Amino acid sequence: MSANAKKLIDEKNWKGLVSFCESFEFESAASSNNNNQNLYGVHLFAYFLVNDLNNARFLWKRIGKNGDAETSAVWNIGREMWKKNHEGVYVALNSFTWNPVHAQLAQELVAVFRERTFVLLSKAFTNITGKDTAAYLGLNQQQAVQFVEQRGWVYDKNNDLLQVKPFEQTKVQMSDLTRLGQLADYFTYLESN
Repeated sequence: MSANAKKLIDEKNWKGLVSFCESFEFESAASSNNNNQNLYGVHLFAYFLVNDLNNARFLWKRIGKNGDAETSAVWNIGREMWKKNHEGVYVALNSFTWNPVHAQLAQELVAVFRERTFVLLSKAFTNITGKDTAAYLGLNQQQAVQFVEQRGWVYDKNNDLLQVKPFEQTKVQMSDLTRLGQLADYFTYLESN
């Protein structure tokens, strides 16, 4: 494992890790040096962490039969993500004994995936059962209820129903100059057609 890749992992710089892995793959292909075997799993994890399943799929196709058992286990996570099988993602993450680097990435992916799923649940539901919430978040029911209550949801124990607090997305304020530039680009585009 490259010191640069390890540094990016420790910094949780997932976009930087994707760029590093892609560059490394290109350089390896150009030099016909196939020493990127141990980086394939890291590369897949990096794509999962930035939620880029399409590129992860294409990487898996490029790996083909060159992947080892651990890389196949990493792809099992991606397969479940692709199928939107939330429970399957957590099962795949916990069903392999990862090497230390992959274990660190798997742990990060659990947190990132759980948070993404929480945001999706906040947008999709007004009420949801504790059991379903637990399945989506990869936790037991008590942990799931505690997880969402900390984020403002209300739990009705008698009916096993969680009242969802709508997700409040922060609006990005653009400066007036940025808006003016976008407006100018828009009019230029309209006039050119």
